[in-house]
Amino acid sequence: MIKRFLACVVTLSAVVTGCGGVEADPEPAPTHHQEALPTCDSVDGHKCSSYTGITEKFCVYSNGTPGECFCQEPINRWGCAPATE
Repeated sequence: MIKRFLACVVTLSAVVTGCGGVEADPEPAPTHHQEALPTCDSVDGHKCSSYTGITEKFCVYSNGTPGECFCQEPINRWGCAPATE
């Protein structure tokens, strides 16, 4: 019985190894700095809604400075400022 089990394990390991073996590490998830960010000018002052659950966005100013935008209540407009880290 043990011989059959070991034979199955050896066969299974040979099949797995023949199919590529161990998987490679997945690529790291992009951070907000790696994604294509909107310009702060295109977001600032536009309408938003806190009901969507999105109350914060990242953006980039035309000079390359990173920015953050927040949905301002009760006026429901995006307000952007340079990011502080």
